[in-house]
Amino acid sequence: MYIATEMETSVTTDHGGVSERRQRQKQQLDELTQELSLRMRALWNPTEWSEVELTMPQFRALDLLVTEPQRMSEIAGALGTSMQATTSLIDRLVDKGLVERAHDTADRRVVICRLTASGKDEMERFSRIGQARLDVLVDLLDDDELDTVVSAFGILADAAQRRQQADAISEPAPA
Repeated sequence: MYIATEMETSVTTDHGGVSERRQRQKQQLDELTQELSLRMRALWNPTEWSEVELTMPQFRALDLLVTEPQRMSEIAGALGTSMQATTSLIDRLVDKGLVERAHDTADRRVVICRLTASGKDEMERFSRIGQARLDVLVDLLDDDELDTVVSAFGILADAAQRRQQADAISEPAPA
């Protein structure tokens, strides 16, 4: 179990607006995140994964579509790829039966992408696999440790929401 030492929690001087303590904490968080990722990866069972054989960009595109249909341009923007590359990526997902396209009824030039029933099933399966791996670890925690983890994740979720709200305020309204 990781416990911050007295030295790690002491106040330090600022360098460029960021304290040494905060820099160390961010570094420790990065290291712990990488370690957790590696250890979680070791829990993967290759037989659990899909035979659909998705690339990471394909998975990211599917993940964008889980909550709601998206315009092709929105997918390209979120993936940081060109429209041409995104169209090719979506073509492959359509060929796999995971995504379907439709034209916007208000503007036929706009292509809307959404998950098919198979695409939804596949993403739900991925979610269940991830949750099962997390459950294996959670089952090893005592109640106090679990309270700490739940609290920390709540803090991170709140920070993510604040970031989204700040981004929404700073983004220009669509034309």
